[in-house]
Amino acid sequence: MLKQLCVCGVLLAATATAQPRQAARFGQVPTCLHDAAETTEHRARREQAVRLAKAIVERQGEVAERVRVYSPLNALRNLPPAPRGFDVRVYTDRAGFVVSLKDSLDPCKFGIFSDESGFVYEKAPLSAPLIAR
Repeated sequence: MLKQLCVCGVLLAATATAQPRQAARFGQVPTCLHDAAETTEHRARREQAVRLAKAIVERQGEVAERVRVYSPLNALRNLPPAPRGFDVRVYTDRAGFVVSLKDSLDPCKFGIFSDESGFVYEKAPLSAPLIAR
């Protein structure tokens, strides 16, 4: 589980089982998994997540053409598998859907998302989340 702390506008992250590449020490910015230094393994995971997001968008479009509503994730057929470490969520209503895939292994919280517009986006968040106390 990732713990976050925001100090002077810098996001610091550490995990109990962090690997050396991911570990962050106080005052250091964590090493992101999907930046310019992305490894072959993490690139493959990211590309698999993008393929899944595109497939979800495509299936939602097919379903909406037939029945005029969007479907929950478990009702969509023939989807590629989710890559290790990516959490997949789909929210639907009569007007549209939103899909998000977030990399739980990435200290920078890389994510992919889309909606009924068909555009697929990918990036890390701009800042640390607000946490209610």
